[in-house]
Amino acid sequence: MRRIASSDDHRAHPGQPQYGLAAVAAPGRTRGEIFNALYQRRTYGTTGSKILLEFLIDGQPMGREVAARDKPKLSIEAHGTAEIETVDVLRYSNSAGGFQILQTMHPGTADFRWNAADDTFREDSTYYVRLRQVGLVRDHVAMAWSSPIWVKSEHKES
Repeated sequence: MRRIASSDDHRAHPGQPQYGLAAVAAPGRTRGEIFNALYQRRTYGTTGSKILLEFLIDGQPMGREVAARDKPKLSIEAHGTAEIETVDVLRYSNSAGGFQILQTMHPGTADFRWNAADDTFREDSTYYVRLRQVGLVRDHVAMAWSSPIWVKSEHKES
């Protein structure tokens, strides 16, 4: 089953800023490109703000499964509708017993870029990004969550 965040609006008012939004990271706006991006899980959700969020690992977009021979290289680009308060990078691994926050950043600007390698990567892991911006949308915190990226460890052969 594939799920996306959206406003489930039964009043014929989709996309209003007070409701959750589903964002699709498609290369274009044709029906085929959008449905292909949905099928490939290149989506993210927000609590209603039209935040732009891109999350990559080793150049591969959110929703993908990535094989890593070395430390995965993470990249985030975000453009908020207001000042971005925090950006968290989370990783799930079996040895950690759940999700842990790998990095928390406090950009203090509406536009944000970040690149780094996960120096603690040791095993198959799942990553995602959580973003919070200043201000509320209809009394709700303005946030965005990426789709996950699954990273499979491919140890180098000696």
